[in-house]
Amino acid sequence: MEKINKAQAFQKGEDVPSYMMARKTMEINPHHPVMRKMLEEVKDSDGELSEASTQYADLLYYMGLLNSGFSIDEPTDLTEPLQKLVRVGFGIDRDAEVEEIEVEIDEDEDETETEDPEEAANSGM
Repeated sequence: MEKINKAQAFQKGEDVPSYMMARKTMEINPHHPVMRKMLEEVKDSDGELSEASTQYADLLYYMGLLNSGFSIDEPTDLTEPLQKLVRVGFGIDRDAEVEEIEVEIDEDEDETETEDPEEAANSGM
């Protein structure tokens, strides 16, 4: 129902009223190894999680939303930490910069390709 209400609100250009939104409840299994590891980190660091662990917690939240059929308002909130996780999985630094590819365009080739074929035929006469 929430998806239908959002779709109708977007057509009218207005926000969905809060009473029309589903109330989300996330249940955590305290016996899960991931939850135990996060708890250990919180206890070891006086209540603070590292940036990586915070992003992992966010990923768990977004995975729970998707598994429950809810949509994510900002997909980049899911994809950016997921890209970092994939980098770590491949043994790459999680904050490694993406190298830009330089493409050289020859201006002479570009001008001949964009020339109108009819003009080329008429100029030869």
